[in-house]
Amino acid sequence: MCIRDRQALLQRSKRGDKRKIDATVSAVISAINSSPLERSDCICHGNLGNLLLVRELMDDELRAGISSGLERKVVRRISRHGVVCGNFGLETAGLMEGLAGMGLALLKLAEPARIPNVLILEPASAG
Repeated sequence: MCIRDRQALLQRSKRGDKRKIDATVSAVISAINSSPLERSDCICHGNLGNLLLVRELMDDELRAGISSGLERKVVRRISRHGVVCGNFGLETAGLMEGLAGMGLALLKLAEPARIPNVLILEPASAG
């Protein structure tokens, strides 16, 4: 899923059509869980970006149950094989397709209350 698709979904969520949002999120989760991981881990169009989207759109109770399986799958692959950048697998430092964004995403997974979600331009917490 590309960053433009994610942004459109996030915008819809802000308009408040809960039924459409839930249906879309369910479809995204189903697609993610039933397919192999993306070739890239970048936040632009890869595994970590998909995971940040799912975590952003779901309430805490659902998030805990559904995204944890995807988190384990992504983190297990990264710990075994390392991260794969978005630009043809070449290691870069960039935010959207490189190590900086993937590092921030992994920090966000570990400390969700303290680390901002850069995909939605979330501000840093005060603490």
